[in-house]
Amino acid sequence: MNVTIPYKRRVLAWLDDLTDAARACGAVNTLFLQQGRLVGENTDAPGFWADLTHRLPQVAAWTHPRAVLLGAGGAARAVAWALSRQGWTVYVVARRLDQARELVQAFRVRGLASLFAYPWESRTDPAAPWFREPGPVLLVNATPVGMAPHVAASPWPEDGPWPQEAAVYDLVYNPRETRLLQAARRAGLPAVDGLGMLVFQAAFAFARWTQVDPARVLPAMAKAVGLSLPHEVA
Repeated sequence: MNVTIPYKRRVLAWLDDLTDAARACGAVNTLFLQQGRLVGENTDAPGFWADLTHRLPQVAAWTHPRAVLLGAGGAARAVAWALSRQGWTVYVVARRLDQARELVQAFRVRGLASLFAYPWESRTDPAAPWFREPGPVLLVNATPVGMAPHVAASPWPEDGPWPQEAAVYDLVYNPRETRLLQAARRAGLPAVDGLGMLVFQAAFAFARWTQVDPARVLPAMAKAVGLSLPHEVA
């Protein structure tokens, strides 16, 4: 089975074991049985990275890449893990600063030092490093803000400035066009929703349950939600 917000961390207490990825992320979205034991897996992290490389390949190929990660919950931990493992600097910006600091500290214990915690109010602060320092920045919304039925909300202020060179990835996929994505596209920024991450993580979860190559099920899953995949993925 799969689990989603707000249970990706709460479910940890009910499991017999974790995969290395789930243990590192500190969050679980996939459960499976192994020799009678209930094991937690995290397919969000590889699902996010696979979709980023698919739909924003120019961003995935940045040199000295940086990300502003909005949120510090289970989904945010998966994104932070995926990016930091690829050598990204990640600024974790959360309403609960203590939660962001806990995420950063947990990852630093694992040798991933390029993560930093910032308060929610700093996301449009000109003194913040994603404004002050040169270089491109990926803004990732890993909060449920903007998700149906609260479609009028956005985690980024409507009149807030954008980093000089930026791209946006919104994990929300219902609706496909969130207020955040609308604003980013009006500003001329590359921006995608989280539907691809949903498909990739589902294919990886299915592979975990069945030992089937995820490439065999990706085309059907993508078609079911109207997502186009390149031939090399399908």
